[in-house]
Amino acid sequence: MVKDDLCDDKLSFPEKYFDASYNVGTLEHFDDPVRSVLKMKRVAKKVICPVPAPSPWWKLSLLIRRLIGKDASLWTLHTNFYTLKQLEDIFTKAGLTGIKTYTTKFLGLPMMNYVIGNSE
Repeated sequence: MVKDDLCDDKLSFPEKYFDASYNVGTLEHFDDPVRSVLKMKRVAKKVICPVPAPSPWWKLSLLIRRLIGKDASLWTLHTNFYTLKQLEDIFTKAGLTGIKTYTTKFLGLPMMNYVIGNSE
């Protein structure tokens, strides 16, 4: 596994170095998600991003964490809950093609929204 920093101006890999860039649990915390997806697009042929779905599960979890002060860091204070349409728009603005979205559920409620797109 190789790690890099999406906050850097330039990822340290050449263009299309990876078959896929998989970002889980971070895209929803960036102020400019399109910029982050553009960086992932540059280094990979496919970009995959699961993010928390707008759901009572996540909102309740964040509220509890804030109340008890556990992990009450910036990520719990700044979380965007993207709909499938919003994720599709982010990937479209980043120039990805063949975009697919879907939602996983837990006890019938949305849990994670996934978006997948091709950069070639």
